Amino acid sequence: MLSVNMVTIDCVDLEPMVEFWTQALQTEVAVDWGDFVILRGEPAVGLQRVEEVMPGKNRLHLDLSGGDRAPEVARLVELGGDVVRTHDVDDFGWTVMVDPAGNEFCVSDPHGTGDDGAGSQEQGETAQDDTEARDRHADEVADQTPEERAAGDAAAAQAARDDAAADER
Repeated sequence: MLSVNMVTIDCVDLEPMVEFWTQALQTEVAVDWGDFVILRGEPAVGLQRVEEVMPGKNRLHLDLSGGDRAPEVARLVELGGDVVRTHDVDDFGWTVMVDPAGNEFCVSDPHGTGDDGAGSQEQGETAQDDTEARDRHADEVADQTPEERAAGDAAAAQAARDDAAADER
């Protein structure tokens, strides 16, 4: 059985990407081979220097979660990320962001943790609901054109900056 042990991000300018992702994931560099850096974690994140990035939409992106979404998004904006758009479907929400090199990734609300002490049938229903919400998310992201993704950029980025400013007060 295969398992994912690392996800690699291609980047032209390696150093700012290493800085962003170590802070974003609150981790450290595990291995630095000059043109290829591996960050500590499961799965690990690799950052690989390339001559040029492939144009167009990412064919793969990270989905991150782990706490309240709004403060995490604000923190990532402060680190140099940018908000593309925000989605809320039923009880599942996520924010599409880009790192400093323009690679898309998502930050979602925590879900499917089973920490509420519910019975196994209820946990199974929650897991099914979460799977359906993630499937809707994947379908929506895949169906977006670059123009559609760009349409909400300014408003979503301003909302994240406003949230960050409100948190500072």
